[in-house]
Order: sequence, then C-alpha cells, then structure tokens
Amino acid sequence: MLGVFFVWAILSLLMRRFEFSMSHSDMRLACSFSAFPVLVLLTALAGEHPGTGALKSLLLLPFLSLWVMIPRLRAGRGNYIPHYVCGAACGAIGAIVFATFQWAFPMRPEGGAGNPAVFAIMVLALTAVASLNITARNPIMKGLSWAGVLAGLSSVVIALVRGVWIATVFIVAGIFSYAPQQFKKPAVLWSAAAVLAFIVVSVVLVAPSFPSFTKNFIHSASSLSRIFLNLDSETGVQSVDLRIDMWSGAWRAILDSPWTGYGIQNGMDAVRAHLPADVAEKIIFTHAHNGFLTFALDGGIVLLGSVIAMLVMPVVIAWKAPRDETHRKRLFLALLVSAVYALCGMTQIMFRHDIMDSFFIFNTIIVAASIPSRAVMGVETENLTRLDTRQEDD
Repeated sequence: MLGVFFVWAILSLLMRRFEFSMSHSDMRLACSFSAFPVLVLLTALAGEHPGTGALKSLLLLPFLSLWVMIPRLRAGRGNYIPHYVCGAACGAIGAIVFATFQWAFPMRPEGGAGNPAVFAIMVLALTAVASLNITARNPIMKGLSWAGVLAGLSSVVIALVRGVWIATVFIVAGIFSYAPQQFKKPAVLWSAAAVLAFIVVSVVLVAPSFPSFTKNFIHSASSLSRIFLNLDSETGVQSVDLRIDMWSGAWRAILDSPWTGYGIQNGMDAVRAHLPADVAEKIIFTHAHNGFLTFALDGGIVLLGSVIAMLVMPVVIAWKAPRDETHRKRLFLALLVSAVYALCGMTQIMFRHDIMDSFFIFNTIIVAASIPSRAVMGVETENLTRLDTRQEDD
C-alpha cells in the first residue's frame, strides 16, 4: 500500500496538484531515511556478488517516499493522528480474530504476515499506537482504544515469540507513562482485570484440546526462564542456543570488517565462516535475529549508524515540534513505535521486511505531516491574541 501511495504522490507532484514544500526538520528526516538504502547499495556493491546485493537493495526504495509523501499529506492541512490511532485499534482487534482463528487449527498465529515473529511485532506496534486514545474525551474512541490494547496484548501472548514478550513489558511501561492517570481509575482496573481473567481462564480450559499449542507455550516459557536464570539446556540444542552461537559468530565477523561489513548478500555467510563447522551447518537462519548485528554485518558501523539515526530521528523531530495540542500524542507515537522496533530488533528482525518497513515509514510520515509549520502556529497565536484583545475591549 505504501508503494501505491508513493507512486500516487509522485504523479500528483508532477501534475502540480500540491506544492513541494518541506521544513528543515522534514529535510533532515528524509535525508536520514534516504541514507539507509543508499548505504545498503554501496556496501553491497563493495562486497562479493554485487549483482545480488544490488537487486536486494531495490526493495528498499520505499525509504525514499518521505520526499513526496510528507509534502503531499501536509498539503491537506488535516490532523491525521486521530484517524491513524483509531485505525490501529481496529487493526489490533482484527489481529486477535486472526490469531484465535489460526490457534483453533492449531497453528502459531501469523495473521497474513507469513511469520509469527513479524505478526507479533506488528501487533505490538499497533497496540502501542492504539493506546494513544485512552485519554480521548469521546467514550467510544476511548473504549475502542482500550479494546485495541487488550486485544493486541492478547495476540502477542499467543503468538509465542519470546523476544516480543520481553519487549512488551517495556512497551506497557511506556503506555503507562503516557497516561498514568488513566490506570488509576477503578473502572479501568476492574475492566482490565476482568478481560485478563477471561483470557487466562479461556487458555486454561481450551489449551488441553490443542496439545501442540500447549507444548509450544511451555517450551517458550521454559526458554525464557532458562535465559534469565542462566540454566543449561536439558533438551539438547534449542533455538536459543543456536542464536547465542550465531551472535558470537556475528560479533567475530563484525570485528574482522567493522566499517563497511560484507554486503547485504553476504552477511550470514560471514557468520558461518566464523563458527565451527558442526555449529555452522545448523545455522539456517536468513538473518542474525538481532537487527543491530544484522546491519553491522551488512554495512558495518556506517550502516549501523544510519539505522540508529532512522530510529531516533522521528522522536527528535516530534520532541522539537511546536507545542500544539497534539504534541504529546505525536511524541509518544514516534517514541513507542521506535521503541517497539529497537526492542524487538534485539532478538528478531527490524527492517528489510516489506511489512515492517512500510509500517515504520508510514508511521514516521504521519508524525512529520502532523507537525504544524511555525508560520501556521504564528497565525493561530496571533488570531488568539486578537480575540483576547477584543474580549477585553468589550
């Protein structure tokens, strides 16, 4: 969908349906996002099999969409955040429907993402966005927001992705810091407790009918406890052990080529080359299951810095934006989504996936396009001043 919007914005600009106008913060944001695909391409061309790397780099073209999408949306002079947050709540509610349907077969929920991890990360991001309406004055919007949060968290739990479970704790803390007063209301606490109790009872009653789900859930929980308690595996080689071995190999590979990496097409080959043969043959992953290590392998410190800049820049521009009535919501929109990607990226994928790329890019575009220009803020302030003066004269 982002690709369609991208092309639509380019055509609209060529037909002069809107004026190309970007603020300095827009420019900095667009440059930070544009640097990512450019650096991926350059480091790919510098490595082995450059043709393969160049083809893979073409999939990152949507990161250039900020140059036309931000001016196009800002030309509408509308506040897109309320609609966006409402849509996220509906998406989170839809996710629990998909997850429950797939769970009943039984199978790990993927929700059309093709991968349980991507599904869990995207639902957590939707949950974070949906939570921004828990302070809404409209009771329907507030209720929809809470429903989205509870549905999203439930979907994350039954997706059985350990790394996302850990990230969820920090995201819930972020939601609490956004609106701490909302969590002190008795009605909210009782409603949340009732819903969570219903979920727990449902899982306890239904899970025995689906032994494969129960087995996966117990395996996921035991793996987490083993990590935090620093226990040795009792069941042989598990995914956790393989990932630890893979991370150690990735770290050694990065130290051998720290500045420009190995190219997007050679990263995992470099990891296997730095592991013992018996371990390397078991590493069948297509990425390092740590976004930061993955990009350091692909493009070294240069590309890693670009990725960190992409995560930070939306938060920076939201923080420095004029203090209008949407400032706090806009700031947490950028902060929570960046936090989801950074935290989940510690153990999962981060970018270079069409769904995850599109969501982060579009979220950033919404953040930027919702920032009023200082000229508009100046006019509004002047109008308010004139109104106050007239009232005093009357």
